[in-house]
Amino acid sequence: MVFSRSHRPSKILDLKVFIIIAPEYNGVVPPVLYNAMWYGHQDQQKIGETFTEKTVGLATHSGGGGTKGLKVMRMMFQHLGVNVIAREILTTYDKPLNEETANNMIIQLIKLS
Repeated sequence: MVFSRSHRPSKILDLKVFIIIAPEYNGVVPPVLYNAMWYGHQDQQKIGETFTEKTVGLATHSGGGGTKGLKVMRMMFQHLGVNVIAREILTTYDKPLNEETANNMIIQLIKLS
């Protein structure tokens, strides 16, 4: 999906809650996620208008630890004015998805929406 700078995907921007799932690469998030947060914004005020008072749950998969990627995402979204819930999802090759944790995150986000 390609968007010009003048056309922002309003359906996404109208959402009140999100689950952001991004892999951890060498302790950080993929550059594409970072760029997506600033896509189409010319100034800090518009970024704030887009993300302020939204709520997000974070999830990652990592071949290593995964905690650094979650910390980076948490800081990035908090900087944008997003309310980041405390519950996170972290999977590794040795730690598969805990479905109960995922369901609880979804329930919490539904309550907050």
